Amino acid sequence: MLAEQENRIVHAIDRLLVVLNTISTSIINSGTSQSGITAHSGGGQSGATQLTATYNRVDTVAAPNDSIKTEWAVLNARQIIQNNGANSMNVYPSLGDNFLGLAANAPISVDVGNELDIYCYIAGEFTPQ
Repeated sequence: MLAEQENRIVHAIDRLLVVLNTISTSIINSGTSQSGITAHSGGGQSGATQLTATYNRVDTVAAPNDSIKTEWAVLNARQIIQNNGANSMNVYPSLGDNFLGLAANAPISVDVGNELDIYCYIAGEFTPQ
């Protein structure tokens, strides 16, 4: 009788581990990615290239301060933005949002070869990681 209960417990634990592995794999792979992004020529927030993926590689930054714009800063949102272009670029939050410690709508500059990893702990505000 005890051996039968132990077998049921072991079987239940095995099933639980399979479910947890499936969930963790789904979470890890849930982010979308996009490459080949071109930053908005001339810079500025209003015309900035809108990012739509979790992982973003900006490949064309024709002039210094060309710009891109994040998604809305909603709780638990995350974006990673890599500058693979030839110049530094400005990353703007969506209209009315801000980056921690900066005024609303103020950009963060990302140099060539660097990336910006941002996470939203509070709605409306991205925190650089």
